[in-house]
Amino acid sequence: RPPRSTHCISSAASDVYKRQVWGRDPQRTAQLRDDLAKIHPKTEFSRAGDLADAVPLADVILTATAAKDPVIDASWLRPGQHITSVGSDDATKCEIDPQVMAQAKVFVDARTSGEAFGSPRRAIAQGIIAASDLTEIGTCLTQGTARDPGDITLACLSGLGIQDLTAVRHLWQKLQPAAQLDLTGKAVT
Repeated sequence: RPPRSTHCISSAASDVYKRQVWGRDPQRTAQLRDDLAKIHPKTEFSRAGDLADAVPLADVILTATAAKDPVIDASWLRPGQHITSVGSDDATKCEIDPQVMAQAKVFVDARTSGEAFGSPRRAIAQGIIAASDLTEIGTCLTQGTARDPGDITLACLSGLGIQDLTAVRHLWQKLQPAAQLDLTGKAVT
């Protein structure tokens, strides 16, 4: 099983992306960085030393941890950032500070999963947000959603497989023509 980590996408310049990887275990984090670099040779990967320094610089933050307490603090965020938190699949997990929910537009696989699992559950229990503040991803796909460039957006995903597949299929159809890739991901000539 790959190590759990927080992955900060710091910036994009033409075809080269700079990404920082952070984890509590330096050896596992270095291994993940090296593994990702092999898979994505056009991307520059580095190890973030201090998460509190890396998060404010990132445009996109991906978390995949089994954390019971937040690893992303609300005070580190700035307008325009996006966070995706994957694996919020039980009531004890909470990798994102519940205060983030007060600042962000929050998207979930399903409202019932947001009420039951992860950081949204904790924010609801603490009275920071209501379940009605959660937007289901399926709604975005069917009705669209407007995003102000200054919004902080947060997707807390518990892993509803059918929605994951539907989202990927929808995004792939939109990205495929521009990327000039076939269904296997090979370049179309």
